[in-house]
Amino acid sequence: MQDDWKAFRRLTVNMGLRWEFETPPWDTHNRLSRYLDLTDPIPEMRANPPAFPAAALAYRNPPQFFGAWMFSTPEDRGLYNTSAKVFSPRIGVAFRLDNKSALRASWSRFITPVVSLTDTQRPMEIYGFTVTTSALPAVEGRPQARLRDPFPAGVNPLIMPKGKALGRYQNLGDAAAWSNQDFDRPRSDRLSISYQRELPNRITSDATFYYNWINSLYNANVNQADPNLSLIHKAALARNVANPFYRYGAEDTFPGQLRNRATVSIASLLSPHPQYLSLTQRNTEGMRNRFRSWQLKARRQFSAGYMFLVSYTYDRERWLEFWDDIAEYARQFEWRDSPETRHRLSMSGTLELPFGKGRRLLGSLPRVPEAVIGGWSVSNIFTWNAGSLLTFGQMTLLQDINPTLPNPTRDRYFDTSIFSRPEPYTRRTNPKQYDGLRGPGRWNFDTTMSKSFPLTERFKLEFRMEAYNLTNSIMWGNPNTSVTSSLFGRITSQANRGRELQYCARLHF
Repeated sequence: MQDDWKAFRRLTVNMGLRWEFETPPWDTHNRLSRYLDLTDPIPEMRANPPAFPAAALAYRNPPQFFGAWMFSTPEDRGLYNTSAKVFSPRIGVAFRLDNKSALRASWSRFITPVVSLTDTQRPMEIYGFTVTTSALPAVEGRPQARLRDPFPAGVNPLIMPKGKALGRYQNLGDAAAWSNQDFDRPRSDRLSISYQRELPNRITSDATFYYNWINSLYNANVNQADPNLSLIHKAALARNVANPFYRYGAEDTFPGQLRNRATVSIASLLSPHPQYLSLTQRNTEGMRNRFRSWQLKARRQFSAGYMFLVSYTYDRERWLEFWDDIAEYARQFEWRDSPETRHRLSMSGTLELPFGKGRRLLGSLPRVPEAVIGGWSVSNIFTWNAGSLLTFGQMTLLQDINPTLPNPTRDRYFDTSIFSRPEPYTRRTNPKQYDGLRGPGRWNFDTTMSKSFPLTERFKLEFRMEAYNLTNSIMWGNPNTSVTSSLFGRITSQANRGRELQYCARLHF
């Protein structure tokens, strides 16, 4: 529901409310999975716990084993639960200051559709009905699989699909991913305030402030070992020990590929649920994003043979992210500036050359000169973007200074001498970005020339020539920011394409 209300002679209010309900993805044969219940004890492992090697118990207490896979049922068919209490209000006001200017403001809420969360346009994982068997991983660099027999029977046999026959034991000993069952769908709240004024010569100017705050979702690693242990014990955790789950129990109660690995690293046994491999809960709440921009725009409507549009935008975007794996383990988010460009300028326009029939000059040319010089028009688009912030991985800082150079070159875009390779088993301390250190700015100029030939009163033939990157200028990409690369600090890529020409004919009737 949405409607306008003229509150006063100069004030118009627009109000609306949208309600929507979407079911989750579901399957008529109930083949989908809902989630892994990590609060349900595994009865066999509680009665007969796997014998953990002493080398692993030196770094952790004996684990408690939980996990029960939950398939969909006729009562709960969906991948997750959805709510019927989804409302998107919106309100806007327009206030006419005088005959040539107006002030507008609006706020609205947008909800992300369910279909975009699960990407149901592509096949979804149907555990138990589709199965992947991986070759045995290398142990201390020595391969355990052979090309002549990559899945030997009795050692690492091919796993066959069993449907829902494994029940709660599905994916035990394997990697798995599922969706958070009760999550708040991502929402975007958008605020816009603009001042518009009519200028002479049919030009309209517009100054707009826009703010967008987004509550989003992320994929949570729920089987992550404490990364601090690696910082403390270093390479000792990479040692291989006897796998406590090797050939553990019956295949129907421990079916995953972990049962076929005779040895595993100590680090893999330090996760909260070592009886599983990686575990990911999708659609986990906690992610945030903030975007604000200021825009100045001037536009002239087409009249007297020409029009133009000029727009400049300055924007700032920030989002929450984990500083490193230690922060991820502690679920500690921090705000970070988006690396995207902050300054954008675009100019476009169309000009009809004033020669020929129906135009200001030479309107009564004979047929042949009219065909040569009459009916031409030119359209142009110019865009310019400032460079984006450069982002660095983990490194060792030799000097705690900003590496920005006053005169950067393609071979040395920033000061690489202050960086060196990171020390193994150390926590990251260097910044991910530096104020003012941005990649090269980029601009582009496209143009179109067209000519119309009147054939009859109803038919007109138009020829067009379109040129992209008309000046054939090279716009360089960002420099290499990997300290382990021999190209560190150098620009070796081109961000745009060369000049492209396109010709076409169009019949108007």
